[in-house]
Amino acid sequence: MLDANIVTASLLFIVWFILIWPTIKSSQPDPVSMVISLLYLFLNLILLITIQILLFNENKKIHDLPLILFVVGFFFQILGDMVYSYHVVTPTLIYKWLFSALFATNSIFLILAAASISNKVNLGLRNKIDRYMTNHPDNHNWISFLPLILVLGSYGLLIITKPDVALIWGVGVIIILVVLRQIILFNDANKAKREQEIAKKMLKKSLKEKEFLLREIHHRVKNNLQVILSLLSLQSQNLVDDLDQELFMESQYQIRSMALIHEKLYESDNISSINFSDYLETLLDSLIHNSDYNSSQISYELDVEEIELNIETSVPCGLILNELVFNFLKHSFMPDTEGKIIIRMHKESDQYLLNIAFKGSGNFVTESLMQGKTNLGLNLVDVLVKQLDGSLKISHDKGTVYKIVFKELEYNPRIYH
Repeated sequence: MLDANIVTASLLFIVWFILIWPTIKSSQPDPVSMVISLLYLFLNLILLITIQILLFNENKKIHDLPLILFVVGFFFQILGDMVYSYHVVTPTLIYKWLFSALFATNSIFLILAAASISNKVNLGLRNKIDRYMTNHPDNHNWISFLPLILVLGSYGLLIITKPDVALIWGVGVIIILVVLRQIILFNDANKAKREQEIAKKMLKKSLKEKEFLLREIHHRVKNNLQVILSLLSLQSQNLVDDLDQELFMESQYQIRSMALIHEKLYESDNISSINFSDYLETLLDSLIHNSDYNSSQISYELDVEEIELNIETSVPCGLILNELVFNFLKHSFMPDTEGKIIIRMHKESDQYLLNIAFKGSGNFVTESLMQGKTNLGLNLVDVLVKQLDGSLKISHDKGTVYKIVFKELEYNPRIYH
């Protein structure tokens, strides 16, 4: 806003003192008439600057369009006053026609401005200018030097002409405006810096609060799942049928694998993902510990990169591992024998390669997964692999090997605006 006023005043002063003032001064007009003429010109200039200030005011009650028309109209009015002052000294037909045309143009714009007040048209000029400056920072840097360039031009007038009182006053006004502009810019910069620091502190505080709440949510989810586990354990004591007990036990393993993920998220520095290698080791220890076998009978080997998986991906992955290991322990591992679980997981490009190998006595039933037989655990593995948009291959090489290829799932927002 101040830049626009400086540019307007500087241009009018330069035009006046280069084109108009030398001729008027050489004619030696009546001092009183000259003062009145100049006062009229300067009052129009002050009025023009006042309207420009109002135009860029965010709290104005008048809409943009009439103010823009008023600014353009008064600009033509001031140009007409300059030409008229020149015509008074050296009257010619072309000058008379020119100032008449400028005055007529001024009247047209003022009439349009008055007529547009009732239309309530708001162009959002300030927002558009701010948006343009943001999108075109190079142009903004160049425009910011325009007032300084005009001040240098005003100084040039003092150098190439014989300075008189009017010229000195004109240049002085421009210099005062530029100094005022620099003071305002300095204050605005300090204010913006303070506001930015306050906003940064508030953002950090908000992020800490959200992080605390998310950790608390994960902690409570884990506790709720533990309560469900306890309820299932109590209910399973009343079961007589072995198949029902096995189903209850399998459900407990599934819930425990999900509770473990929320526990890891609660303990993790990054509350949106977990270290999957650490999770795998804890999960295997838990599965073996809660089985009918001891660590001397069952061993495992992990070759897993330091991989961070989000909750969207780690839950189905954990359930897949839980189901496969549970089925191995229950259906493919014979008592008084030794077995081994080998898990390898690596990342190639944007895909994860997960190999799960089981070695031991018995033949781990894999055909049911391929043929769609009614085995809840293996059917669940098939569903979970599809949920990961992955693929599953099964081979038998000194045991049973599952090769799963998948990509990390992206977070899917639950709330849509």
